[in-house]
Amino acid sequence: FYQAVVVFFFMMTPTYFWYRWIYTIEWDVPYRLYYQSTICVAEMFGSICVMMLAVIRFPQPWAYNQQPPAVEVGPKLPRYNVHVLVPCYNEPSDIVLATCEAALALTHP
Repeated sequence: FYQAVVVFFFMMTPTYFWYRWIYTIEWDVPYRLYYQSTICVAEMFGSICVMMLAVIRFPQPWAYNQQPPAVEVGPKLPRYNVHVLVPCYNEPSDIVLATCEAALALTHP
């Protein structure tokens, strides 16, 4: 089903943009022409991105359903997350760098 949808998308996209450029852009009004053509170019960029993603996923569309590799589990150690906030405002850079280096050197049991 995925491959059929991708092929349909590839077939319909040029038709859509042909219709979009020929019939929906007002070529005689400059500011509308600029706005509408910009939007159309953005749509084309988006559809090209979708096409590239579809081509990448085309051979194996459901590859993301694979099982993750087995991981050897070692002894469970407690893990602590420590966030260090270094407030500074109009401080000399050498003081800020020394403070950041000291913060990086901290160890938590």
